Amino acid sequence: MSEAFLKRKLVIEKRKLEENRYLMGGGSTRAAVLITEAQQVGLLDANIPIDYQNYGKLQSVLESVEKWNPSMEDFDDGMDELTSLQSKLHEAQNDLNEIKENLNSAKRYWGETTGYTSEVEHQKLRLESIGLFEKLDFNPGECPLCSGKLTQPLPSVEMIKKSITALDKSIESVTREQPKLRTFISKLENDEQQKQEEIKRLKTEIDSLYQQEDEKEKLRDLNVRRGKVIGRISLWLESVQNDATSEAQEQHIKKIEERLNEIDGALNRDSVEERKQSALSRIQQYMTKWAEELQLEHSDSPYRLDLNKMTVVVDKSDRPVPLKQLGSGSNWVGVHLITYFALQYYFIESNRPVPRFLFLDQPSQVYFPSELDEQKIDEDEVNKMYKFIIDRTEELHGQLQVIVVDHTAGEEDQSHQFVTESWWKDDKKLIPDDWYEPNEALIPVS
Repeated sequence: MSEAFLKRKLVIEKRKLEENRYLMGGGSTRAAVLITEAQQVGLLDANIPIDYQNYGKLQSVLESVEKWNPSMEDFDDGMDELTSLQSKLHEAQNDLNEIKENLNSAKRYWGETTGYTSEVEHQKLRLESIGLFEKLDFNPGECPLCSGKLTQPLPSVEMIKKSITALDKSIESVTREQPKLRTFISKLENDEQQKQEEIKRLKTEIDSLYQQEDEKEKLRDLNVRRGKVIGRISLWLESVQNDATSEAQEQHIKKIEERLNEIDGALNRDSVEERKQSALSRIQQYMTKWAEELQLEHSDSPYRLDLNKMTVVVDKSDRPVPLKQLGSGSNWVGVHLITYFALQYYFIESNRPVPRFLFLDQPSQVYFPSELDEQKIDEDEVNKMYKFIIDRTEELHGQLQVIVVDHTAGEEDQSHQFVTESWWKDDKKLIPDDWYEPNEALIPVS
């Protein structure tokens, strides 16, 4: 079998395989959709390279995804820890309130004692400034400053001494307690700061737990979505595994591909291209030579066959001219003739397995006027065309057969000697009447 045939066979078999897979589970199209869904829910890395043309690779990727299982840690409940932290926070806030009340009371007491001490110290300094503490031996009936008689006698020295002594003791007592009070206040302030830090830490832990719970809730929702995707993948894989027909088709396709690889290995692509260009060059030489012989349009320029566009092109000096832009109908007939004969010359000279005959139907038709008046036929052009056909055929010495169905111009036409049948004379026809008219002798009688 030829390479072209095998390639067509491969395309057909692959199409059958894909159709069968589509009926079973959606084929590679469904597999590609499932892979996209798996990437969207994080079951598959979005950047992983995937060959979407390889059905086996698609199946392998989906089989790896199907093995996913959710982690049990994803579903741990943190509500117990949250309740414990909230209870500790409540207790810490109560402790902080109590500390603040004690601190306010201590600071208020500190302010009161400080004011009292300051006032007493002030009074003592005033008494000391007049030397009252050094001069307690005055006469209570006289003024200590001017020695005048007093209407109201001063308190006795003993009474003043007792008052001054009591004042001194009070100042000493308050002064002695102040450092203890300051230490107590400092301790309460330190406790307050520690308790505030504890409350801040507890609030942070609680917020963190709330965030974790939100993330777990999202993860639980995501895992539900993942589970649905896994279910669809499992269903697709199950349908593929139960598809015995596709497996047989795959083996058949594999054999065709192996054969094509063998052919590709045997053929050198560069060599094939070189041979093709060589063949076209030889064909071009024939075409250019015969275009000049038939005096075709632009016959002074090279004629060539363009295999990519399957047409004839004339390479003029300024631009290429395709067949559709080449003049009249008679010119087109000439271009077709030189192309057909050039191809046959190449096939025969290269001994290629191509049937060695041409069948031409009314090539002179373009030289007939629209009224079909035989007297107006361009006999010179017709004779030139037939001379070209006869010359090319004789040059090949019987290696090419040319069959022409046409109306000849007359008895003197060079082609007349090659006429084997004249179906337009004596009521002859190309297709005999008995081919389509009923034969009474063959009609059965009922």
